[in-house]
Amino acid sequence: MRLLLTVLTDSLIIWTRNFTLVYIFLFSLFLLGAILPEGVLPAWEWRWLLLFAVVLQVMAAIAAGWFSMVASACTRFLGRPREEALRDVSPLAAFSLYKEFFPGIARFFPSIAGGMLIHGVAILLLFNVIHPMWTENQAILEKLIQADLSHRETAIQSLSFAEQVNLGKLSLVLLVGMFAYIGFLLIFMLWPAFVVYYGDGTLKAFWRASLQYFKDPLRMFPLSGLFLLTGTSLYFLTALSAIAGPLVLIMFQLFLLLMLVYMVIAVFVYVYHAVGKPVEQPAEKPDSDTVGQPPAV
Repeated sequence: MRLLLTVLTDSLIIWTRNFTLVYIFLFSLFLLGAILPEGVLPAWEWRWLLLFAVVLQVMAAIAAGWFSMVASACTRFLGRPREEALRDVSPLAAFSLYKEFFPGIARFFPSIAGGMLIHGVAILLLFNVIHPMWTENQAILEKLIQADLSHRETAIQSLSFAEQVNLGKLSLVLLVGMFAYIGFLLIFMLWPAFVVYYGDGTLKAFWRASLQYFKDPLRMFPLSGLFLLTGTSLYFLTALSAIAGPLVLIMFQLFLLLMLVYMVIAVFVYVYHAVGKPVEQPAEKPDSDTVGQPPAV
């Protein structure tokens, strides 16, 4: 448990010193909002599948550069002696991470895109399961999504009893699907770190990520459980904050965003401590006696 505490503490320090990571995350959300049509529900049609594929590729490119920035921030702190790393640094040093963005896209895009494709297939499979119930309630959903937040509760109350029952069933199915996808995320949550740190391909990175639960269960299960508890709590609090007004909603959304960035940093910090120091030159074949071994303390 000492290592787990070290991971959380180091992640907090890296998170507070590298605020530029949040900007890329915000940019990706704004770009996603610009690409996706507003006020229109997705359907099982070829145009939506094409849009989904385009969004996956765009997000994969951004993620490849962003994960490279995260890895650089972590190795810059963890790769130095403790006393030296804890010294005060200039806030401008955080902007140097931007130089890792485009090289990260060039180096890691194929593997990150493959990982995004796996996540996309998982999402499509879940959507295929709920599609019949989604289609049945599509007219109601379109009516609700077009209504303002202040009038949405009134719109729900105006539905007939049968429509409210169907909407409740759909909400339950969506909730189950969300938790199923969250479970999928947690099982393979380490895969980006294996890609960026060690140059692993997509399938190898996913395999090593899931295998880590068997190698280090005393740390992996508490870490993933902490992520699950924190993430779901903040998600539901953010949803409930819409009742308090748009300003409170924006504040909770920003806090949720900051926590997501912290969780990604914690993933990279954990892999650095528990698996080993990154490969400095992924293009070359690493020494099997040194790579993947925990760094010397």
